[in-house]
Amino acid sequence: GGVLASRVADVYARLKSGVDELANTPIDAVATTDLTNPRFNDTNTTNSVRANETALGNLVTDAMLYKAKEKFPDVQIAFQNSGGIRAPIAAGPITLGQIYQVLPFGNNPVVLTLSGSELKEIMEHALRSAPGESGGFLQISGMKVIFDSEREPSNRVVKMYVVENDDLTEIDMNTVYSVTTNAYTASGGDGFKTLENAYNDGRVIDLGENEWEQFKDHLEDWQARDGEIN
Repeated sequence: GGVLASRVADVYARLKSGVDELANTPIDAVATTDLTNPRFNDTNTTNSVRANETALGNLVTDAMLYKAKEKFPDVQIAFQNSGGIRAPIAAGPITLGQIYQVLPFGNNPVVLTLSGSELKEIMEHALRSAPGESGGFLQISGMKVIFDSEREPSNRVVKMYVVENDDLTEIDMNTVYSVTTNAYTASGGDGFKTLENAYNDGRVIDLGENEWEQFKDHLEDWQARDGEIN
């Protein structure tokens, strides 16, 4: 028994060493500021990734949008369930381990088609708990949503816009838009029945990628292009 335990411990130590080395490997990107991932607590009652737009949430959804556009140029909007964004990134060189900690669930990015009226249903569901927290609160890119949290749930969205040629165009209820998100959200995670229906209708294409790899590639592309990630 002692010999077997020793061998197991030795194998575990070697495996852990390899994992640690991979996790500590820097990617080709450096954060110039802390990219926080706040939650409400006793000392913070005003800012949460599950209730507010965040810089890290913007980065994640920008990555989804830019990378989806490489395969499907017509994609206009990206959204990510905030409950799937799990860790901050500290200022300084960014490592593979940090990227994986931000998006640890291995969700596949997908592209799907949704009408403007479906987008409104989705955003109403995302905002149903505002200003309180919800893992289904959506971080978004390529889209602007104006809402009133004092209204009754399901009637909080005031205006929705899609970004077109750097301008805001009001979303039409009858127009069909191309959207990217992760497979968990697309298949109805966090209670998104509208997305579940679209998924079951076969309106979803799997990009055959991984969300954390998308995020890594986008940060490296940004670093090479602009030199600052903040």
